[in-house]
Amino acid sequence: MEYPQNLLTQGIKFSIIGDNVVQVVLLPGEQINSQNNYVQYYSDNISIQTKKSYFLTENQVTVLNTSKDNIAYVGISAASGKVMILDAAIFNNYLIKESSIIATNDIAEVGQFFHFQTTYQKIVFTKDLMKQQLIFIKTNGTVIDKDLGDGESIVVPNNSILGIQDFIRYEINLKDTTKVKLIGPGRILFEINNQTMENNLGSAGRKHLAKFFMAMSFVFFALFVELIFDM
Repeated sequence: MEYPQNLLTQGIKFSIIGDNVVQVVLLPGEQINSQNNYVQYYSDNISIQTKKSYFLTENQVTVLNTSKDNIAYVGISAASGKVMILDAAIFNNYLIKESSIIATNDIAEVGQFFHFQTTYQKIVFTKDLMKQQLIFIKTNGTVIDKDLGDGESIVVPNNSILGIQDFIRYEINLKDTTKVKLIGPGRILFEINNQTMENNLGSAGRKHLAKFFMAMSFVFFALFVELIFDM
């Protein structure tokens, strides 16, 4: 079943098929950027062209409608995970997790940013109000959209952060480098998935195991001391 997801009356027309395929309709001359392995199918008036860019640097291609009169369509999917759409007019100057981006259209290109052991791309709106500028991303769980107040903070796993406003402050947890504290004001998007939960459980398990060995070491030491005094 298809669910229309158009954000504006004029602009890119697209539908989400199932929950992990985005089918984009391109008017004559329109194009969208994606990775070659994300392009699953397309109409015969589509041209796939190699393009180097800051966005989607790995195997990036431009999907172009070469027809002068007819519309074209392309199906894009990362195979796993759900598709989420971000409007660049709303998410202007956000840092978006690079590995989550599966397609973009007319976005101003900027350099990469490395935070929380992850590479991010800064989304810059081109300010052309006649163009709808979208970012299609993949998610592997439930997305939490949190707007932090001034001085409000939240601790989340490093690998769960999908996007943050570029002025949000952060502090690395030196005791547990898999976690980071984000400090408002500002908006963040992060996801809760099985991998995040497994990492959290694994970290907690290691801590319990360490405590167990410490306790057992103390018991053995006490028994050894008692044995020495008995002798």
